[in-house]
Formats: sequence, structure tokens, C-alpha cells
Amino acid sequence: MSKFYFLIIMVLFFSNNMLAQSVTLNTIHDITIFSENNFNSDGAGFEFYIGRTNGGNLRRSLIKFNLSSIPVGATINSVILNVICSHKPFAGPSNLVELHKCIADWGEGTSVSSGSGAPATLNDATWTCSFFDGVSACAVSWASAGASFSPTVSSSVTVDALGSYTFPNSAQLVLDVQGWVNAPASNFGWVLRGNESSLQSARGFKSREQDPTATALTINYTTAACTTNTWTGAVNTAWETAGNWSCGTVPDDPTMDVIINTGTVNLNSNRTCRSISIQSGAIVNITPGFNLTVVH
Repeated sequence: MSKFYFLIIMVLFFSNNMLAQSVTLNTIHDITIFSENNFNSDGAGFEFYIGRTNGGNLRRSLIKFNLSSIPVGATINSVILNVICSHKPFAGPSNLVELHKCIADWGEGTSVSSGSGAPATLNDATWTCSFFDGVSACAVSWASAGASFSPTVSSSVTVDALGSYTFPNSAQLVLDVQGWVNAPASNFGWVLRGNESSLQSARGFKSREQDPTATALTINYTTAACTTNTWTGAVNTAWETAGNWSCGTVPDDPTMDVIINTGTVNLNSNRTCRSISIQSGAIVNITPGFNLTVVH
């Protein structure tokens, strides 16, 4: 089908200095560590665990998210974390589950546990190791056994029955994520702790190996509006692909100036921009039935 290049010129008035956005992310790492064995772990199992077992042993978990989709300089407004409880004792006390910011890097290997941990594999975190050497010792140790984390509770939720639970937004959760966005190298995720004083308080949650979407972090943030968006063509030729643009967003804003210096751009939707500059040699193909509206 032939494509035609045309612009509809309109006059619109619009003011927007800030752009609020929301993103939901899933875990890139989750792992359980076990107090009764310094070199056992569960990095690739179907659940991660917290709390105290009937035998008096402790379980703690670590989770981490990739925040690279949030621009450096963004202001974090709110954060919530959703988890799914998939395992609990037939009878047992309530379990207040806490999130604590992890303050040291850690790894996840391929160990799979049936409940009491499995021998750690290379780079697994364990009760004493942030990284296991894959043989018989820690390649890197925690500063204190049981993981290195802030004593401040970032958020908490009481988990009794099976089902979905939400760690609510809090000032500390926002501070945690804001710090990681500002300094990505400091993002070591969170440590989850449960009721560690009562027997049979252990709980299991769906891991990413069982359900990649089960543990979900929803972040609302604000960025200064990107007013000049330059075509990079880094991914493909589609206007609609955010990765093709310098702002990391698809141009569709009457306050945004668009610059296309080179390459071929294929537009397959209705879009709006304040102005467009197409340099010599660059091509914009607009599929019939769709419009590019330029308002200035």
C-alpha cells in the first residue's frame, strides 16, 4: 500500500510543564535465605518465604526491581508493592510482613528448595553470604548474618490467609525508590521479614519463577516535560516505539517539538506535536487514514 506524507495544521493552546506517569514493574531477582544452614538458599524455586517455622527456623527473602525505565531526575510521588501469598501453615499466628531497604548487593543462583533450602549455587545469597562462591564458602559475606538492611521499616502488611496483599505507599518507600532512581548503583532491593518470634508464622509468596507478574511494584512519578524530541531510530522505523526517541517517549503532545535529522520514520497512528523539523534526506511516511497534527 502506498503511503503519503501530509500534515494538518491547526492552532491549539496547551500548557503543561510537568508530566505525571505510572509504571508497574516485576521482580528481576527474588531469593529465600535460611537461618538453619549458612549455605542453603532458594534462588529458583516457585516461592519465597518469610517468618518462623514450627521448628523455630527463620526465613527471610530478598527482592529486586529494574528501575531503569524511570528517568534520572524524576520525582517519585508514590510506591506500592503487591505480592501473592501462596503458602501458609494450617494453623498459625498472624504475620506482619515488613519491607526493609537492603544496603548491600546480593546474588541469585539456580538453587531450588523443597522447604528447608537447597545447597547454594554460584552467586546465591545465603544467611551468611551475599554471594556464594559455588563451592563451599562465601565469595562475599553479609556484614551481619541474615542480610544487610536498614532497621527502618519501609512498609508493612499483615498476611493471614492465602491471596493478594499490598504494601501501602509510605514516605519511606518513596525515599527508597527515589534514592535508587537518583543513584542506580545503590539499588539492592528490599529484604522481607515476617513475624520471627512466633512458631508457625512462616508464609510463602509466589516467586517470579512461578508467576513473573505476581510481585508487582507500581510507581507514580513526575518528570519535567520533554519539549524537544529527536528521532534516533535506535529500535526500528516506527514512530510509535518510545525507544526511537531521545525523550524516551512517543511524540504525541501539542507542546513538543519534533526533530527528524535522518532516517525513515513510519507513522501508523494519529499523533500531535507543536512543530516538526525534517532535515534533508530524512523521510516521514504516514499510513493513509492517520494524521500528524502540527499546532504551531
